[in-house]
Amino acid sequence: TSKKRIEELIEKKIDWITSKLQFINTKLPRFELTNGSYFDLLGINIKLKIQIDDDRKIHLENNVCYFFHKKNDTENIKKEFFLCWLKKFALINFEKQVNIYCVKNNFSINGIALSNAKTRWGTCNSKKNIRLNWRLIQAPFFVIDYVICHELCHLKHMNHSKDFWALVESIFPKYTQAEKFLKENGMTLYRLD
Repeated sequence: TSKKRIEELIEKKIDWITSKLQFINTKLPRFELTNGSYFDLLGINIKLKIQIDDDRKIHLENNVCYFFHKKNDTENIKKEFFLCWLKKFALINFEKQVNIYCVKNNFSINGIALSNAKTRWGTCNSKKNIRLNWRLIQAPFFVIDYVICHELCHLKHMNHSKDFWALVESIFPKYTQAEKFLKENGMTLYRLD
């Protein structure tokens, strides 16, 4: 692409670029793994209770995440353990939802995995493998379900044609609400990094 064409595109999209930069600059502060802090899980605000124990473990109960760590654990070890648990939780929940939509809509996949992508919520390839961004686990179920349906529809249409969008809408009629959520709140899903 020529320099002139790039400059034309930037000029044409300057309002959009400016609004995105302003949003990034006003985003929520990064998540701190401290006692009493909050994070979202499946769209629900969860309070973190941190305690010292002989073993590292995490369990959820009544919108509280009980995080047990060893006495000499560093902040990096605690954060690594927390994110590992969160990703396992995400994969379990994503697999359940993918299976529901596969059975209900006669889709067949070869595998599902987590993604650490910075620009995509999900992907589907020609080998019928689906990858979902682990950060989606913070979003409400309807948003997760939309991304899953979107990727499953790529099994039939490896594009974003009218036929693709018609299939998405037939499986997930309120997909525009989920897209709106991701446009308005997507950056906040990166605060756990």
